[in-house]
Amino acid sequence: MSNKLIKSIFIIALGVCSIAANTLASDRVAMSKQIYSASGLEAQLDNIPATIDQGFQLASPPSDVLTPERHQQVLNAIAISFSPHRYTNHLLISLQNSLTASDQEAVLNWLQSPLGLRITQSEVASSQPDAMIKMLDSMDNSPFIADTERKRLIATLDHAIMATETAKDIATSTQAAIAFSAYAPNSVPGAHQYADFRNAIHSMGSVGETELRNSTRAMLQYTYRDLTDAELSDYISFAMSPAGTRYTAAIQRGFSQAFHESSQSLGSDIQKIITAGL
Repeated sequence: MSNKLIKSIFIIALGVCSIAANTLASDRVAMSKQIYSASGLEAQLDNIPATIDQGFQLASPPSDVLTPERHQQVLNAIAISFSPHRYTNHLLISLQNSLTASDQEAVLNWLQSPLGLRITQSEVASSQPDAMIKMLDSMDNSPFIADTERKRLIATLDHAIMATETAKDIATSTQAAIAFSAYAPNSVPGAHQYADFRNAIHSMGSVGETELRNSTRAMLQYTYRDLTDAELSDYISFAMSPAGTRYTAAIQRGFSQAFHESSQSLGSDIQKIITAGL
């Protein structure tokens, strides 16, 4: 796999988280929407199509097979497959089904606290495609983290918010979509499905796993660079609390389900686009 393709996968991976009664259900749905709104996820999800678009253009410029016309068709398919609306639905359902009423209250209080608000602002700013590209481009020119304590905190935060785990899942889905679509010109229709490629890639482990972990932690360092060690520790304490753990898992689960769905949809669309003229 080329360095250009691996970098595009990193860009994508980094752009890269029960109802008891009718009255309670209504309250929990409303609280889930408040949490979603306060989390800054909506603003971050708006950037997903542009991030996937940039990663695709970096990995797959127009060619004899992927003509300029087909290339544009793929870009149009990206906008549809990775629609923020799809992610919103999965995330809201996951939040509603995974958090108790007390969890929701604890998470919302955190998100609306002064530190929680600062962290959300930092996450939204760093989720911009241009910001991630600049961060990745600068990695070769600067050390990861010189401060040993800061390095330990970033590694702990990575584990607490499942950052590398989520990035690996996204990278696997992205590789599967690319492999699935690339197989189109020589495949018998229906011979292989997206799930076949994803399962094969998952069994082998994510390509560049060490590099992906380092990139993810560099992204965390970049995102939270303005936080003191004490503030970062407070964030970790929330993330590792019972409510914070369930919140992180709910976000990861909803995002993962949406990304799998989007990648499968895109892979199928690219197959159709490529094979249409063959």
